[in-house]
Amino acid sequence: MNQAGPRFWEIFFEVYENLPRQGPGNRTCAARALGLCSELRESPAILDLGCGVGGQTLQLAERTSGSIVAIDSHAPSIQRLKAAVAERGLSQRISAIVGDMARPGLPLGVFDVIWSEGALYNIGLRDALRICHGLLRPGGYLAFTDAVWRKENP
Repeated sequence: MNQAGPRFWEIFFEVYENLPRQGPGNRTCAARALGLCSELRESPAILDLGCGVGGQTLQLAERTSGSIVAIDSHAPSIQRLKAAVAERGLSQRISAIVGDMARPGLPLGVFDVIWSEGALYNIGLRDALRICHGLLRPGGYLAFTDAVWRKENP
């Protein structure tokens, strides 16, 4: 489990908060990954764990007709996502929630897709996989990316 302290998060948000996408990847990679979900229902239930400001959340809404629950522990990021959702008229489809990925408090076995860009490592991959497995419907998809450091202590 990542034990980042307050100074880490202060620097993290200073660097990343104003970016449209805070995790690794881009729109093209996300579209390709979503395309690999070949047996996705017409209106899937999607969970975006560690959504940040929701760049990928909004893209998921563009590319699917389902409902999306987006969770992040950073309230300012959720407020920014809520504003973007309202501006785009997506409030009926996207629910943005301040919450904890490790204890999302959501019903088990209801999501067709769980999406997470660069966030699952915060709770440790083993715990993240266990949590996601419980939240996914049978036959559901888990799509996630993770940051890869190219040096010992970035």
